[in-house]
Amino acid sequence: QYEKEIPPDWWGNKFGFVSGGLLGAQSKKKKSRTSDATQNCNKRAAFHEDDQENLYKLVQDKATSGKQGLGIKDRPRKVAGVHFQGKKTSFSDSDREESESEDDHSSAKRKFDNISESEKGNAPKVKLKKLCRKLLRQVPEKSLKLKQLKVFVEDHSSVLSNFSSKKDALAFLRKKLEGSKKFRVEGKRVRL
Repeated sequence: QYEKEIPPDWWGNKFGFVSGGLLGAQSKKKKSRTSDATQNCNKRAAFHEDDQENLYKLVQDKATSGKQGLGIKDRPRKVAGVHFQGKKTSFSDSDREESESEDDHSSAKRKFDNISESEKGNAPKVKLKKLCRKLLRQVPEKSLKLKQLKVFVEDHSSVLSNFSSKKDALAFLRKKLEGSKKFRVEGKRVRL
């Protein structure tokens, strides 16, 4: 009575399950289908030398040394948990050191010039302490939280926008204000 055929709309067929039968039922072999599709599936495909050569080349091209594994060679290397995005620099001992050192000096000078130009920008240089003093005078109590002051400074000038994180910008602002006699930094508040 339990040896019914499984209906074709059984939910397991959608997901590729094969019924193993009911508990305690005797197993019986199913009739094999003799169609062209099943015979083609069982037919053995030849693995030619060209295929093997292509596979070898593919693996060797993607292979890397160390613990990286296959296929990661194309991605940038992780340094301190972040994918490194920079230039590789190699140092070598050769006869060309003198000519290279001249090139290095000129490139270092160019880098410094680029940095100083980006700091200057097209706008005139804004003095941070003067700007902070001006902003604190506009507030009724002449007192602000350090974070609020940083936001106001960022609205008026791009001095703090060069920092990579908000923490660095806050630390720089705090250091500048603590170094001045005109400002009092009390915990998180800044007063004139």
